Amino acid sequence: MAIEIRDVAYHRNGIAGLPFYAVLFNDTDAGMFNQVATIDEDGKDCRVINAGMVVTAGEIGTRHMNKWRGDRYLHEIKEAMREHRHNEYWDWYTSIFEQDTRPQCSECGYAWSACLGDDEVPTKCKCGGEVILP
Repeated sequence: MAIEIRDVAYHRNGIAGLPFYAVLFNDTDAGMFNQVATIDEDGKDCRVINAGMVVTAGEIGTRHMNKWRGDRYLHEIKEAMREHRHNEYWDWYTSIFEQDTRPQCSECGYAWSACLGDDEVPTKCKCGGEVILP
């Protein structure tokens, strides 16, 4: 599998949804272009769809079209980003796979959801520790 990353974006997903990363990529070995992966904020779960094959929801289920192994692609996307430390995707690699971007308590380690607005994260934890913003 040869993965070519085309673009990456972070989506906060409103005030109630879980944030995620969207990765536009090509799987050149399989001849699949315009693949879109959504990767959870913690970098541990992935879903994939081919934007060029989007049909109605009913057709996807009945024709078994546009179903891709997100778990398989997650590793390949991660490796494609890691291999190219000199390009613009290296910063995305570290953001997705190497850093915890959530506000965290300095004492107990509790982490707040990154989908909270800046004004919704407390400065002090219930345990008395300071909340550290990323």
